[in-house]
Amino acid sequence: MTYFSAGLGACGIETNGGITSGVALSNVFFGSPAGTGNAYCGLTVAITYGGVTVDAEVIDVCYECGDLGIDTTFATWGELGIPLSDGEVEVTWQIIN
Repeated sequence: MTYFSAGLGACGIETNGGITSGVALSNVFFGSPAGTGNAYCGLTVAITYGGVTVDAEVIDVCYECGDLGIDTTFATWGELGIPLSDGEVEVTWQIIN
């Protein structure tokens, strides 16, 4: 998992990544169409790291992520208690709705 600053994502949802829990799914997982009509847009993903679980809304697609990688907003990263200096961490995640 990595992090990004957010803004206007592929799902057409404008977010402030500093205060909104959001996630971008790998383009391999996200699939087509990569836009507002994508079935994953708006779904909730439960992300777990170090025994802490945070729910985040799918707001974007990540073209730099590995096949099942995700990219979260700064807010999600912080809610998981991960220092920004870590840059990339291993997490578990699943779509819950």
